[in-house]
Amino acid sequence: MSEQERIRTLADEGKITEEEAQKLIAVLEEIDQVDRELSGIDVEVEATVEAGGHSRERVEVEVEKRISTAESSHEETRRSADTESATTQPPADLNWVHIDMLAGDLDVRVDESLSEPKAEGDAVFERDGDDYRLQKEPMETAGDWVEQLVARFKTHDLKLRIPAGYGLNLHMKAGDVKLTGLPYLRANLLAGDLKADELRGVNLSMSAGDVSLGLRLKEGHHRIAATAGDVRVKLLPGSSVRIDGAVSIGKASLKGPFEQTPKGIGERFTGIFGDGSAELKLKLSAGNLRLGPADE
Repeated sequence: MSEQERIRTLADEGKITEEEAQKLIAVLEEIDQVDRELSGIDVEVEATVEAGGHSRERVEVEVEKRISTAESSHEETRRSADTESATTQPPADLNWVHIDMLAGDLDVRVDESLSEPKAEGDAVFERDGDDYRLQKEPMETAGDWVEQLVARFKTHDLKLRIPAGYGLNLHMKAGDVKLTGLPYLRANLLAGDLKADELRGVNLSMSAGDVSLGLRLKEGHHRIAATAGDVRVKLLPGSSVRIDGAVSIGKASLKGPFEQTPKGIGERFTGIFGDGSAELKLKLSAGNLRLGPADE
């Protein structure tokens, strides 16, 4: 039985609503579509390189069309996140490193010895006011135009080092992300796993994948919204946060001063750590949640 068929069975048995079933099936179809489109990009370009004889304009149009299709499925999630982010503003004086990438694994680590970000591999940072934006490194040799096109859309794994005091603004379609020492994360991710060790602020939207976060929340409004996957949140010592959350389909394993209310095959929960000076809203549509102090 496929995942879609299992969801339909849950709806037929009355364990989830029709609306919840349609939403979950749409997410699964979205992920499958993006995966097919990402795979098709390399196939298209490689076939063109081998066959030859096509005009530059024709290949560029076809590849751009496939990129556009892969990105469009994530656009609705991004718009929804932008609407909600108005209530999750980070500190006004925080500077940002901006990364917008199609696919690849990303490792970002704070290096206090740096005064500006550094990238390992074929990428560079460009200054944008007080912020920085990651850019692909231009090819040193002109080469064939098709080779440049292949390089442009090639999947990249990146290791980045950034100075202390910068938040990360990340938009990525597919790949695993590991963050070490960053103070604030603002991210829209389509598919992949995310791990961060010590965030002081978070505004996260994720469609599919597992999430593991260490949070030290003391002020401000924060948000985690995941559609499908398992979520692990550890509240680090010194956290002072009021939590309002829900799991639509799945199990919430909570440690600490929480009040839980069953809701269908999921549950809602609230809790306060410390004096509750910060606020965290957490929503998981389908998956299991583990939430509690870091020493639990």
